Amino acid sequence: MRRQKNKSLSAEQKARLRSGMRDMEASADPVHRREVGDYTLPRELRTGDNVLIFDLDKKAVVLEAPRDGQVLVQAGIIKTRVDVKNLRLLEEKQKDRPRGRTVTKNVSAPEAGTSLDLRGMNADEALMEVDSFLDRVGRMGLAQVTIIHGKGTGVLRAAVQKHLRRCPGVKSFRLGAFGEGESGVTIVELK
Repeated sequence: MRRQKNKSLSAEQKARLRSGMRDMEASADPVHRREVGDYTLPRELRTGDNVLIFDLDKKAVVLEAPRDGQVLVQAGIIKTRVDVKNLRLLEEKQKDRPRGRTVTKNVSAPEAGTSLDLRGMNADEALMEVDSFLDRVGRMGLAQVTIIHGKGTGVLRAAVQKHLRRCPGVKSFRLGAFGEGESGVTIVELK
C-alpha cells in the first residue's frame, strides 16, 4: 500500500517534500555561515600559510597549493577542501615543527629510593629512566633494587630486561616473587 501511495504522489508534491526536508536540515545545522562578500587575497596561497575559513570563523593551515579553486587546509585535526573565495590570509606564519619524537629528562632533583616505577612510559623513556636510576643507586652503594614495569602486555618488561643484560653494573636480575609484585616487577642485584 505504501508503494502505491508513493507512486501516486505527483512530482510537485515530491519537490515540496524535498524542499521541506532541506529547510529542516538547514534549521538544524549548528553552523551559522557568514556571507563571504568581496575579498581578494593579497597574494597567492602557499603551503604552510595560516588562513581563516571566513564563513566558519575557524583558523586553519594550508596543506596544498590551490587547485581548481579549492585548497586543502587543516583546521585542528580536520583536513578539508575549502573554496579559495572563503579563505582570508592571516599574517602570522606557521612554525615548522621537527618531525619525529624527542625524549627529555628533568635532572633537577635526584630522587632517593630503592625502587623505580616505569608504568605508563614507553620503552625509550623507560630505558632512560633505568640508566639514570642505576647510576644513582650505584653511587649510593645499594646491593638490590626493584624496577616496577607492570604486568600489561610484557613489552616494557622485555625491553627493560634486555637492557639490563647489557648493563655492566648489574650482577643479576629476576622477576619478583609472590608478595614482591610477581611478573610486574624486576628485582635487580647490583655489583
